[in-house]
Amino acid sequence: MIAFGRALGHSEQDVRLRGIGGLVHDLGKLALPTSILTKTGKLTAEEMDLVRAHPRRGYELVSRT
Repeated sequence: MIAFGRALGHSEQDVRLRGIGGLVHDLGKLALPTSILTKTGKLTAEEMDLVRAHPRRGYELVSRT
């Protein structure tokens, strides 16, 4: 996200915020079962709901620390 923000010409403050957002996004993946992350076939609707919720879960993890 940092490299992407810089490539788009965003300010360093915006780049920093996007970098933090990218980290939070990735942290939320910790809450997902490995079976979903490694699944090669199509995800079920329930699995997709879990995947879509991972940014919120990342926020929740970060906000508690």
